[in-house]
Parts: sequence; C-alpha cells; structure tokens
Amino acid sequence: MPVSFLSLVISLIFIYERKVDYQQQNQSQIEFIAQQFAIAYENAAPNIDNNFLQKQLKASILSPNIISARVYNAQKKLINEIGNKSNFADPEALFSNQAEQKFSQYSALSITPLLSLKTSQESEGLGPIESNDKALTGWLVLESNTADFTLKKYRLFSFMAITLIAFTTLFALIAIKIANKIANPVNNLNRVIEKISQGQFNAIKQLKLPRDYLATTKGLAEINERLENSQEEMLKSIEQATEDMRRNMDSMEEKSAQLHIANRETSESNRLKTQFLANMSHEVRTPLNAILGYTQLLQKDKLDHQQRLYINTIEQSTNSLLAIIGDILDFSKIEAGKLSLEHSEVNIRELIDDVYQILSANLLTHKKSVDLVPEVAKEVPEWLIGDAIRIRQILTNLIGNAIKFTHNGFVRTKVTLEQQRNGQPTLLVQIIDSGIGIPENKLNSLFKAFSQVNTSTTRQFGGTGLGLVITKKLVEQMGGEIEVNSESGVGSNFRFRINLQNSNREDEPQESIHKNILVFEPSKGYRHYLENYLTSIQINPIFCTTLEHLIRRLNSRQDEEEIDAVLLSVSGEDKDIAQSYELAVYASESCKIPCILMTQLPGKINQHPELQRLACDVLLKPISHRQLYKSLAGLDQQPLEEAISSTPNTIPFNGLKILAVDDNQINLQLVSHWLTPNNIEVSLAHSGQAALDLCARENFDLILMDIQMPEMDGMETTKRLREHRNTTLTPIIALTAHALNSEKQEILNSGMNAYLTKPVNESKLLEVIQDWCFSQPSEMESDKNLEGIFDIDKSLSIVNDQVPIARDMFNMLADSLESEKKLINHHFKQEELSKLIQVVHRLHGASKYCGTPSLTKHAGFLESHLKELGLEEVEEVLLDFIQAIDQVLEVRNLIKWPQE
Repeated sequence: MPVSFLSLVISLIFIYERKVDYQQQNQSQIEFIAQQFAIAYENAAPNIDNNFLQKQLKASILSPNIISARVYNAQKKLINEIGNKSNFADPEALFSNQAEQKFSQYSALSITPLLSLKTSQESEGLGPIESNDKALTGWLVLESNTADFTLKKYRLFSFMAITLIAFTTLFALIAIKIANKIANPVNNLNRVIEKISQGQFNAIKQLKLPRDYLATTKGLAEINERLENSQEEMLKSIEQATEDMRRNMDSMEEKSAQLHIANRETSESNRLKTQFLANMSHEVRTPLNAILGYTQLLQKDKLDHQQRLYINTIEQSTNSLLAIIGDILDFSKIEAGKLSLEHSEVNIRELIDDVYQILSANLLTHKKSVDLVPEVAKEVPEWLIGDAIRIRQILTNLIGNAIKFTHNGFVRTKVTLEQQRNGQPTLLVQIIDSGIGIPENKLNSLFKAFSQVNTSTTRQFGGTGLGLVITKKLVEQMGGEIEVNSESGVGSNFRFRINLQNSNREDEPQESIHKNILVFEPSKGYRHYLENYLTSIQINPIFCTTLEHLIRRLNSRQDEEEIDAVLLSVSGEDKDIAQSYELAVYASESCKIPCILMTQLPGKINQHPELQRLACDVLLKPISHRQLYKSLAGLDQQPLEEAISSTPNTIPFNGLKILAVDDNQINLQLVSHWLTPNNIEVSLAHSGQAALDLCARENFDLILMDIQMPEMDGMETTKRLREHRNTTLTPIIALTAHALNSEKQEILNSGMNAYLTKPVNESKLLEVIQDWCFSQPSEMESDKNLEGIFDIDKSLSIVNDQVPIARDMFNMLADSLESEKKLINHHFKQEELSKLIQVVHRLHGASKYCGTPSLTKHAGFLESHLKELGLEEVEEVLLDFIQAIDQVLEVRNLIKWPQE
C-alpha cells in the first residue's frame, strides 16, 4: 500500500511536470514567432505596408500550431489578418504595453505590442504614438491551437495510468508471493504448536520448514521432547498420588469407623456418668434426708445441754456433707457440659440479703466480731433477668469464704452497674474482707480444682477446693470474669462481672415512713449502712454508741422530738444480753416505746424467750432492707401489748389426706412423723403400683411421690395417675434427689406439679402443702398467670372443643420444646442459618394450633428476622423466643383442662 501510494504521487508529479513542459514549449514557440515578427516589424518601420504585413503574417502561420494572425494599429483597429476566424471576442480589451496571453478550451491567444523608433515620418495608414525611446505602433495577435497539447496531455495521462497499474499489479504479485513464502511456515508453526499444546507431540514430526527456520525447528523439537517427558512424569505422579489417596481413603475410613466407635463409647460413657451422678445423688441424699429429718424431730424434744450439742453437731455435719456433695455434683455437671443457666427475674438486693442472713446464722460465732455490710448502688435496677440460683451460689461461695477466713473486722459486698449495652447491664460485684489474706504465690492456684492455699493436714479450714472452681465456671458461663487481689494479713478483694438482662417488671418504690427512731449500734460500719437506708425512707435516725447515751436519750425524749421506736443491737455475750433485756423492759414498759432487736447470733436470742417476748421483732444482721421496712411499717398496725403477746398462728391442716409414695421405709416413717403431729392423715405406699391401688379406692388432697423406685418409677406412676378421673387434678409433688436440670424438667413434663430436692425439712414440706392445699391461686389469679402465654379457649376452638385432642396437641408441643431449644442454641452457636430457620419455622407452625400466642408471636418475629437479616443483631430476638419457650414450660402444670 505505501509503495502504491508513492508510485501514484511520483506519477502525478511526472504528469504535472510534463504538462508544464508542453505548455512552456508551446508558449516559447509562440513567443519566438511573435518576437521574430516584432523584430522584422521594428526594422522595417517606417516603410511598412500591407504587403509586408501580409508576408510576415503568412510566415507566422507556417507553424502548425498557429491558426490565425492579426495586426492592429496604435488606435486598436485591425489593419491586416490571415488564418481562421478567431475564437476570442474583443481582444482589444487586452491591449497594453506588455505582452498578454489568454487561454480557452482548445486555443490560446498571445498579444504582443509592436514598437518602432521615434520618427517624424508617418507611414501610410499608421499614426505614430510618441514613446520614450520607441513608439508603440500596434499589436500582433497570434491565436494558437492547443488541441495537440491536450492530446499529448491525455496520452501522457493514459500512459502513466497504464504504467502505474502495471507496476502496482506486478508489485502486488511479488508482495503476495513473498508474503506467502514468509506466512506459510509461520502458519504451519502455529498449527504444530497448537497441536503440541493439546498433547499431540507427534505433530512436530510432520512439520516441514524452509532452511531459514532450521534453528526454530530444532528448538521446537527440544521443547516438544521436554514436554513429552514432563507429561510422562506427571502421569506417573498422578498415578502415584491416586494410589496414595486411595490408601489414605482406606485409612480414613478405618479411622472414621474407629472414631465412630470411640464416639459411641464416649457417649455411652457420658450417659453412664450422668446416670451414675443421678443414682449417687439419690443414694446419698436419701439417707441424709432421713438423718436431717430425725435430727430436726429430736431438736423439738426436751434435751439437756450435752444432748443438744450432739444433735447440733449431727445437723451441722450433715449440712457440711450436703454442701460437699453439691459441689462435687456441680463440678461433674460443669465438666460434662450439663450445667445450663435459667432465665428468671432476680432482685439483687434481696438475693444478697438472703445470702447474708443464711451465712451469718451458720458461720458466725460469739468468738468472731465481723461486720457484714452489703452495699448496692442506687443505679443498679431492682429487677433483672438471670439465673437466681447460680448467682446465689456464686455469692454464697465468695461471701462464705470471706466470713470463714475473717476473725475481726468486716466483710463488705459492693454491687455497682459497670455498663449497659443493648439492654444488657453488666454488674460489678466486689467481696472485700479484712481477713487473713492470701499469699501472692498462692493466687494462681485458687481457681484450680481440688487445690487450696494450705493443703497440709494441720490446716484450720476445711473444704473440697471446688467452690472457687465452680464459681469461676459459673461467672464465665454468664459472660463475665472473676479476679482477686489479696495481701497476706491485710485482706482480700474478690470481684467478678456478670452480664444480665433488663426486666420489664417495674420497680416498686417503698412508701416513706415519717418516724423518729432511736438506734443503738456500736459498729461504725453498721451505723453508716443503717443511716443510708433509713434516711431514704424518710426516717430520722438518732444514733447512740453507748448504753449510757441510749438511756440518757430515752429520759430526755419529752424535751426533744418524740421517739417512735428503738432499734437495739444485741451481741452474743451473756452480759450484753442481760443489759439488752433491761433496756427492752425499760423502753417497752416504762417509756411505752416498741423495741426491735438486731443480732448476728439468733441462737443466743432463742435461749432467752423473755427477751423475745418484749421485742416487736428480731432482725438478723446484716439487716435486710425488706425485713426492716416491714418491721417499721408494722409498728402502727397493732398496739405494743398485742405485739408483745402475739404468737404465730398455726396452720389448720385438719382433715387433709396425703399419700406418700416411696420405696424407702425410713423416708416414709419420717414423712409420717412430720405430718401426723399436724393433724394430717397420712397414707403410705411402698411402690408405684400400691399408689395406683390406693388412689383407685380413696381420694387424696395431695400426693408426695418419690422418683426412683423399682418396677415402676415415680414419673410412670404419675402418668398413670393422671389417666384416672379422681387424680387428674390432684397436686403431685416430687421428692427427688436427682440433681440435673434436664431430669427436673422431665419430672414436670410427666405431670407432676412441683418438686422438692432431698434432703427435705419439715418446715419446707409443710410450706409446700400449705401452698398447694390452702394457698393455691384463685381461678382469676391462675388465669392471670396464663395470660398471654396460653389461651385455653383458642386451643379448644381449633379442635371444636374436643378436650383430649387439644390437651394431646399441647402436650406434644410442650414435650418437644426442651429438645427444640437445645437445637436452636446449637444451630445459633454454629451459625447454621438454614437449619435454624427450619427449627423456628417448625415451632412457629406447631404453636399456631396449640393456643400459645406469646410463643407464636416471638417465633414469627424470629423467623422473619432470620429470613430478612440473617444472624445480624438476632441475639435479643432469639432471647425473647427462648423466654417464650420457658414460659410455656413453666405454666404447663398450671393449666386446668375442663372435665371431659
């Protein structure tokens, strides 16, 4: 293409130059003829006539290109001409002192001025015109034919075009031949390389290239050989890898089978371990229940000091053994992953008060002077959601250790709200004591199982070494952590954080009590604790630190504000008790002021009934805010004399018929000894079948059912009792030594109304009997408990009021909730979204036909959230759904189905 373009340019230049050359030749020829005429004209002047002009004109047109010639005089008049008629009209307009030319399509006009020397003579017919040297006497007009020039030009164009086409064609043929010579080997080379890339290594043998490609052919052959060798090696490697993989697969299948067998063995081992725990709990707690029961019965008899000491020692030893067994069982459940947390409403203030009340009564003696001070910050909500039992266990372990290792000083519990995020408050709890402390090198071993600071045989303090391990595991299971700072001889500070949830239950503010209270409290720590609370309920406390100060203040009460009551702190010393008695007599009888006692050793007060009769109330230190408020608010409800003489009313159990079912004769005798003195008619059954036979003949107000019995256990017996018309609604209370939550839930699912964990004491048993036989909620209260959780009308309307079908459908749903809850938690932890949606969808559909509006609502919320947003920010929605499941399980036994 560039060559053709260059050839075209050269041809055009050549044609243009030839054209200009022809034109110049033609112009030169005309100019030469005109110049010869002008010279002859000039030389002949002034003797120029027409003959001369005619002769010269004839000579001018002898040239083949000249077709006409004319001569004009100075006045631009034609004086002579020869040749053809001119193709130009009015050439006179071109006349001037200079030579002029004009062109048309086929002719050219040349005008040449004619000059002559100045002369005075005048030629014939010519009038001279003056000039500087020469005079302009006329003009010669020659007209030439340009057709020959045009013909030559066209011939030249044709020749050059033909030459160019021929040259281009020839060049193209040559270029194509050269290109084919170059491209064919390259194309062959490309085809061979493509075949080699496809694995056809023999294609190199079919490649034929010119000699110029000899080096390329050799290089390609070497590459082909290397590729062929590499392919052979790769095939061998693949075969070897395939063989190794096959062997590995066989090995993996063998190991998988072994792992499956080991997994089954582990599962069976865990099942046996769980069963062993249940059996051990039952076998150990059952005799302990009898020991404690008969000990409490003996304590009611008249005993001398030595006998009472023996009985109290038996009771304390049995309780210590129960605590050890409880720690071992909890540790085993934690290790087996069987320990699960419950979600219920918790009042932290009351929980701490209860823990202090129990521990101070059991651990404090007259030899210890320890101030127990709970401090709960105002910003801590009154009600929270958490596992109250496990929080109590944590506090009991830590506060109990602090009391046990502190002889003098204080044990303070501080609770503050550390932070609150997304409705989940984090509490910081600190247990600070001024006890013996812990050496720094022993701090790392505190939270190890079965380890203690002092493991020698002469150590002062007992324990299994499991309490802190269990505490640490419980705190971590609640999403928190536990830390400790301690200095030997100074004291310790155990602090832990737990994550709880806000409760929808509103705080119940206590009404103000506008009174003036005289408080005798020697301890500065207790004074500060009491002052903070009393002032918060609008009470004016007047503190006295000595007995003299107290008596002086009582005597001067008429001169100052009126005293409404006296809070009197009583220590365990006999001397202080005697002085307290005298003060109580003086305040109540002489001053007519009610007196409330505060003590850390209630046993000492119990030994002085005359002091108890004088007091309106006896409060155990540290003073519970709830109990103190109740005592102060009750001062206006009855006169002092009535308060002093009043005695607790006994509950009328007359006429009650209770059936006790247990395969252990000792337990049956113990229950009989407890209930018979309370005017309760007790029937005893030694097996499940005996219970069925008795219930078929008689009606009972309540049934006490043991769980683990031969032939027919308590749960199977309960299921059969629920099938009898006369025991469908009879309260059945389980007396069980089983410790796992799953077993307790299974007990409730079998149809029992509640359960008591062995060992059971008399007061607890009588309290349960009272709750279920006399203090059961009314129909309205029962409906209120079920409100929003279960709608019996809706459940019956779905199945056309067929009670058996509605009950069976609800029981099927309730029986599946526990396992479904475990599945939901498992899929959530594993982030298995699709499986989680399937479980929630299944429960959502089933709950619609069982009359559980709350469960249906929260299942719908959770299912929509999972489908739209996945696992993003699903924790709160999932927690609401789990709580809805727990609510259904809790109210299951409160449902009263209509009689069929």
